[in-house]
Amino acid sequence: AIAYFHMGEPERARPLLDQCLDIAPDDKVARLYRERCITAFAGGDYVPSAAHDDGRWRDEYSIRIAEIDDQHRQTFRRFSELLGHIGVAPEALASAVETLQRCLRDNFSTEENLMRRYDYPFAEEHASQHRHVLATLVELSASLLSADRPTTYLRFQALRLLVDWQINHTAKSDYHLGHFLLRAGMH
Repeated sequence: AIAYFHMGEPERARPLLDQCLDIAPDDKVARLYRERCITAFAGGDYVPSAAHDDGRWRDEYSIRIAEIDDQHRQTFRRFSELLGHIGVAPEALASAVETLQRCLRDNFSTEENLMRRYDYPFAEEHASQHRHVLATLVELSASLLSADRPTTYLRFQALRLLVDWQINHTAKSDYHLGHFLLRAGMH
């Protein structure tokens, strides 16, 4: 239900939320999303989450290390391509998944090499985040390629991975790494 809501399909979310509330009438999250669906139906202020982050690079994402920023731009493009193939072009989906995985591995390798070269004190934690993102992508890839879930759900999960990578990794950990590298004399 929540995936439908965030992917711009409140009309599909509401009946599912009604079912949730039949089972658990005190579920505050289900009630909140049901109210948001009602607002959307009434022509209220509703913009699906997918419209907030469309997979495009923005200058505000820069960590001011050109090589890494270029790789991040490429990763955003690859995520966007992947999102565009889900449920539409199954034959291109496998290639998009493989290309995104390769793109992320290249980026992570670059970052990890720089962390070693400049003796970054948080290298292990940072590399652990890389492993987590790749493991999550492998899990998601299995669902994407088997199409074992509804398309909206798969798009939601892919978008969620993009947003998680952007918010929790690039905007925080990579930004910190970039600041460290600049202070260490990298240009």
